[in-house]
Amino acid sequence: MKQYCIGFISASCLTASVFLLMGAKKKTTFDNLIVKKITVVDEKGNKVGEIGNKNNRVFFWLSPSKYNGRMISLTSQKGGGSLKISNRNGKEVVNLGIAKNNSGILNLSNANGVNTVKIGSNNAGNGRLVSYNHRGSETIYIGTNDVNGGHLKTFNTFGYETVFLGTGNNDAGFLTTRDGIGKKTAYLGKSPDVRN
Repeated sequence: MKQYCIGFISASCLTASVFLLMGAKKKTTFDNLIVKKITVVDEKGNKVGEIGNKNNRVFFWLSPSKYNGRMISLTSQKGGGSLKISNRNGKEVVNLGIAKNNSGILNLSNANGVNTVKIGSNNAGNGRLVSYNHRGSETIYIGTNDVNGGHLKTFNTFGYETVFLGTGNNDAGFLTTRDGIGKKTAYLGKSPDVRN
């Protein structure tokens, strides 16, 4: 009988220990969690983010409380993905995504949301960097031209090209300057018929 009591007490202690250890676990791990949407809220219950899928578009966005719009937005859809970042005034200032020619593109904007820098590829697949003034007019173009040579163009306030420095059709360098309405004022290079 003594052994029966010791066995019963030992089994009871072991069972109680198992329940205590199982109950002490605070962390729950899921191998696979399937949901259509996850909403992120702040301590007051205000929506500050979302992860989901709608109309064949996967999205993720975050914004601080009492902010109208999405400060950070990441989307993925059939045409490609994009990352957009807005400033505290709701103006989009960064857009990293897919261009119309299916290449990557980075657009940077000023505080008012006006595009000021564009980095990407032209339709021929050559790299380019374009700078714009605060009105959105192109002022500088640096890139690879159609004959795979490098070039730099500057433009005035009215959109007229004022300087061209680059490589021509004959793989030789040249420089062209123009006046305020685009009329050629100077040419320095191998042959003036290098560039149309």
